Amino acid sequence: MSEKALQGYQRLPETNMGQGWAQSGVELDDKFLRIEGHAVMERWETPFMHELARVSMLNGGAVLEVGFGMGISATGIQKYGPTRHLIIEFNQAVIDKEGKSFAAAHPSVEILAGDWKDVMGSIADNSLDGVLYDTYPMNKQEQHLHQFPFIQLARPKLRTGGVLTYCNLTSLGLLYSKYEKELGADKDKIWEAIWRETQVPNLLKAGWTADELAYHIFTVPQDAIEARGNCEYYSHATCLVPLLTKKR
Repeated sequence: MSEKALQGYQRLPETNMGQGWAQSGVELDDKFLRIEGHAVMERWETPFMHELARVSMLNGGAVLEVGFGMGISATGIQKYGPTRHLIIEFNQAVIDKEGKSFAAAHPSVEILAGDWKDVMGSIADNSLDGVLYDTYPMNKQEQHLHQFPFIQLARPKLRTGGVLTYCNLTSLGLLYSKYEKELGADKDKIWEAIWRETQVPNLLKAGWTADELAYHIFTVPQDAIEARGNCEYYSHATCLVPLLTKKR
């Protein structure tokens, strides 16, 4: 991975960006979203985000999306006709610039402004059929781990049979490079090791059971790779798609 590709991760602060992040202005156009100089999302992610959207809507029904960003995964979710589409977004400028108009155009959408830690309590247990989590780490310490406390809180919100998927490219991009150096170029071997060693132990601690955990590998289309160029946070040809199914 290039020096530029690592830049975004090196600039994560030790202290929590918290409410400062929530009120920060954004740089947003058709190609990228930046908040406080951090590359939060880029348009090349669209095929991958739409795969996560598909997984979150395997059951149809009511879905919770955490992190609106550029509205890429939200657009993907809407293609499957959710009966209820809750979106938690922390940054107010994102809501004002994109979220409000998206909700106005899609009657099933409800925007919940705030940190998911504060908002999740307002969502009833056993009320969701699917969940998609994709947020940005607020400090260096949570870079590889921030999804797991959410996944623990989200489990009781799902109905039996409900599914959850998540994205943490700011972590997995670095982990893939590390494991590639150790294991060689076999993507299946790399992802299996990453899943087994870095994801499964934390998912088990979050209250899920081994038989509820699965994943598949998504291959980034060539045109998306070409559009990506020298992305700051992800440079690989494949992505991890977790599939957690609440069985009991």
